[in-house]
Amino acid sequence: MRISDDKATHLSHVILDSLLGVPGVTPKTDRESILREVKRILHAELHVEEEVDAAARKKLASLSRQLPEGSAEWEVRYQAYFREEMNRRGRLFMGT
Repeated sequence: MRISDDKATHLSHVILDSLLGVPGVTPKTDRESILREVKRILHAELHVEEEVDAAARKKLASLSRQLPEGSAEWEVRYQAYFREEMNRRGRLFMGT
């Protein structure tokens, strides 16, 4: 999934403001450095999701019986393959 730079900037501000609202949370560096790191992490995690999506689609394409994309069976298998690949990469997947 790709998001614009503006959206990533906005999300990084929302995340940082939420964290700073937690009692006992005190930043150890300046706000701009934290925002840059949050934004970098957002982009990195979204890149992982793109790779996992491609792996799940490749696995679906390799089935002997081709499933029409968007069909109920395709969706169920896609979610299972996506979850399996996320687990293989040590990522927690909270999707359906």
